[in-house]
Amino acid sequence: MTTAHRLPLFLAALAPAMVLSSSLAQAQPSFDCGEARTATERAICADPGLADLELRMVGVYEELAARVGESEARRIADIQLERRQACGGDTACIERQLLTSIGIFRAESRAATTPATGNEEAQVLSDL
Repeated sequence: MTTAHRLPLFLAALAPAMVLSSSLAQAQPSFDCGEARTATERAICADPGLADLELRMVGVYEELAARVGESEARRIADIQLERRQACGGDTACIERQLLTSIGIFRAESRAATTPATGNEEAQVLSDL
């Protein structure tokens, strides 16, 4: 196969990666990155994967707030926010804290709508 014939195949194989790269580059967190003040916020804005994960966390938080009320959800979220901010710019730490927040929000949401079964810890771990 000549180089001229291989080029369309190469471009066809490259297209999905370009689309994925483009969508990741456009990932924005729930907050305005122009207003990012902390090292944690700046790290989330600089990392499309963290920005996407932060958006997922916000979605789970909104589900929690709908079930337990805004003030209780805020109380739970403030604890998680403090832990996440303690990460500074450490992206691995931020990722762990975002995943932990998602798990905690889901568990709290479930606990608010279902009777206790004694298996809550296993369910939280399976959510992560």
